[in-house]
Amino acid sequence: MDNKLNLSPLGESGQRAYALFKDAIRDFNMAPMLADGVIVGLSGGADSVLLLRFLLRYRAENSYFPILAVHVNHMIRGEEADRDESFSCSLCRALDVEFMAVSVNVPEYSKQNGIGLEEAARKVRYSKFQEIICSRNDISTVCVAHNATDNLETTLFNMMRGAGTRGASGIVPTRDYIARPLIYVSKSLVIDTLSEMGEEYATDSTNVSTDYSRNFIRHRILPLLGEITKSPEAAATRLSR
Repeated sequence: MDNKLNLSPLGESGQRAYALFKDAIRDFNMAPMLADGVIVGLSGGADSVLLLRFLLRYRAENSYFPILAVHVNHMIRGEEADRDESFSCSLCRALDVEFMAVSVNVPEYSKQNGIGLEEAARKVRYSKFQEIICSRNDISTVCVAHNATDNLETTLFNMMRGAGTRGASGIVPTRDYIARPLIYVSKSLVIDTLSEMGEEYATDSTNVSTDYSRNFIRHRILPLLGEITKSPEAAATRLSR
């Protein structure tokens, strides 16, 4: 099953990222969750592509467990969303990974339920993941690709909303059936690792706009924090823990 996986030595960035990936699995006892079979939320973006690659590497180095890559097309970005689905399908075909694509009209769901697009998309994704788990007897865990930079953004976002210590804890590494093995890996290290590997990934054009609060933090606030401390992600991780 892993015969198409390139297990050639990782570069410097890849070694650091993979070590952090394994640290998270150890620190938050994710190994038993992975052993129960895994859905990988595969958007086609950099984080989810690296997550899939690292899970395949981890499986090859340890013991076998089922991996199903699931791509949820939110039907928000038209042709770009279709492109991401096609990319994800092609990647899984090349890696010999079971793949499933699901399309849901998130704008319509958002309108019907009176919630924002981002929240609607999140609810739809996890609902679909749960449906798939309930329909299978070989998969019990969902791995999603939140990273250390996402955790920093969430901590800052919660702080600006006046959240207390629970908000300061940021993104929870494991909860119920969900695991986040990239939670120690910064976005910049994700990109550097994929670049070393020569791995392609899809880019969501909406991530560039600063109209969304989270994107404003990402593009305007985080670069300034980087001038104060070398690794604001590491500081946020310590605070969260």
